[in-house]
Amino acid sequence: MKRYFFFFFLLMASSFAYSQQLGNENEMDARVTFSPEQKLDESFMECVYECWTNDTLLQSWKRDERILQIGRRFSKYLNYTSYRQDSVFCNIDKTNLRLRDVLRIEKDNNIDSRKSDLSYILKDKLSGKIENYSSVLMDRFVYEDSLKDLKWEMAVDTATFCGYLCHKATTHFRGRYWTAWYAEDLPVSDGPWKLGGLPGLILKAYDDGRHQRFDAIVVRKVKSGITRVDRDEIRTTRERYNKSLADFKENPQNVIEGFGLMPKNVDGTSAQLVQRLFFNPYELE
Repeated sequence: MKRYFFFFFLLMASSFAYSQQLGNENEMDARVTFSPEQKLDESFMECVYECWTNDTLLQSWKRDERILQIGRRFSKYLNYTSYRQDSVFCNIDKTNLRLRDVLRIEKDNNIDSRKSDLSYILKDKLSGKIENYSSVLMDRFVYEDSLKDLKWEMAVDTATFCGYLCHKATTHFRGRYWTAWYAEDLPVSDGPWKLGGLPGLILKAYDDGRHQRFDAIVVRKVKSGITRVDRDEIRTTRERYNKSLADFKENPQNVIEGFGLMPKNVDGTSAQLVQRLFFNPYELE
């Protein structure tokens, strides 16, 4: 099952190429199976963030857009393209969809699935727990975390972001010093990634080296389903997952060889991959 979803993920990640009529007819006629979803809550507000990460060793930046769906009990932080995909396909009968149908629907809705990913974070305000869903190559993982580990220091500084007056707060969290700007006019104790616990929605946050940054670009009051997706995850701990991810990013060839997925040269020897992938985690400890 995991191999099937990894293969499907590769197809979806290459959907733009397939939409340009690459691939054979058998692949395009393959039936697509969607993972089951459980509706947990309904959002009343959403915030889209522009997220920046700087890999200082590779001397490069990576930009991503993610969205925070905020409900009465749950919130969900996920990739914005994945959110758009979910929003489109939730209103479509998915029983007999084939790959060509999926790619056509994405093209009609201007969705580039190469920009999507399957990771997301669920926050449960009632229990005070976080569930982090992510992957390392073919394996899907979930681990539990807490909403109660952040200890903020309030400052007197103010600034305006996304049209809202914001107040400043700082914290040290798992190896990084964070500065956050929150809007009391948006009385939601939440924010991007695992950040939250302030008397207002966090609209901007960054670490002291400015290597990680979250900037709100849209705040809107809308209703959308907040769901948990069942992908047969391996339950683990935060420490084990972070180590697995670091091992893969810092030496991808070893991990890929372990899965038996290493591409071959013409003479049958293993191809040499890049020595290190883009990597600068939010958590340093």
